[in-house]
Amino acid sequence: MEKIIYDLNENECMQLLEKVRWKNGVFCPHCKSKKNIVKNGHVNAYQNYICKNCNHSFTVRTGTVFSHSKIPLKRWFIAVISLDKCSIMNIAEKLGLYYHTAYNLVKKIRKICVS
Repeated sequence: MEKIIYDLNENECMQLLEKVRWKNGVFCPHCKSKKNIVKNGHVNAYQNYICKNCNHSFTVRTGTVFSHSKIPLKRWFIAVISLDKCSIMNIAEKLGLYYHTAYNLVKKIRKICVS
């Protein structure tokens, strides 16, 4: 699995996240509606959707640990698969991030793994 993640580009990571998150179809993360979801262009290369039920817009990252993050999905995925094998310093070096950024990224991932 690790080699597969390293070979993916950002678009393929987005498609993988869509398959995992929306395996039963796209739904609104705000009202959980599956009906009246309309595609509405792209935001930073991510398909944007509008829920006609609650009138909120969202992407595949909305409501996830990845939302509001400038870090590409590929780096998030590499961090996830490196958690039990590497220190935060090693993850920072591997991803080309500052230690503090890698620390916060790992902290967010561990928080969702516990809950």
